[in-house]
Amino acid sequence: MSVDSGDYARSMLAAAQRFGTVVVRDSAVSIASSGGRITAIKTGSGCIDCDEAAFATGPWVSDVSEWLGVRLAIEPVKGELLLLRIGNAALNHDLCWEQCALYRRRDDQVWIGGTMDRQGFDTTPSRKTRQILLERAADILPGIAQCELLDHVAALRPMPDSGWPLSCRAAGWDNAYIANGGGTKGVLLSAIIARRVCDLIIGYQDAASNGFRVSPKEQHGAPSLS
Repeated sequence: MSVDSGDYARSMLAAAQRFGTVVVRDSAVSIASSGGRITAIKTGSGCIDCDEAAFATGPWVSDVSEWLGVRLAIEPVKGELLLLRIGNAALNHDLCWEQCALYRRRDDQVWIGGTMDRQGFDTTPSRKTRQILLERAADILPGIAQCELLDHVAALRPMPDSGWPLSCRAAGWDNAYIANGGGTKGVLLSAIIARRVCDLIIGYQDAASNGFRVSPKEQHGAPSLS
């Protein structure tokens, strides 16, 4: 399955706004709470009152852990991608071999990916990694190194220690939820993670019984996303 993450994110945002979602671009600095319930999110410009709060912060979990008093075993893992224009060599299929994959993007472009580096929160594209990716891609599609390089990007993936995504209510809280840990498949898993959090919020019994809970000191067990 192949999904263009940029197009997907823009489509989800547009759909949410059609249903009345208001996007606020600000930094969350803390929470306000009462009796095990979050009552507001404090931002740099004020407070946003809330009935329910879902935290989908990717690898940036230290603040959330402190606010909620839970341990979120998530680490940042750096991944890099190259975007090339391959012209007449356009692919009909995505291709994968060992540690490299070629993902189609529009008619004449391809993403080259397949790196995982534990370097903290560094998101600087690496010249060395670029060369490695081109060499690996050439094993799949000879001559690809001569194609036009359009972009070289690096980003952080939230990798859970357990290997399982988190889609749960935080222990000790009535209305705080965690949506995180999609790892290298975060975009593909995002819909089911969001669906399970929504089910928990509106009180579906199957979600409440199977949802993965985070203990105050450590995560335990494993969620079922099937």
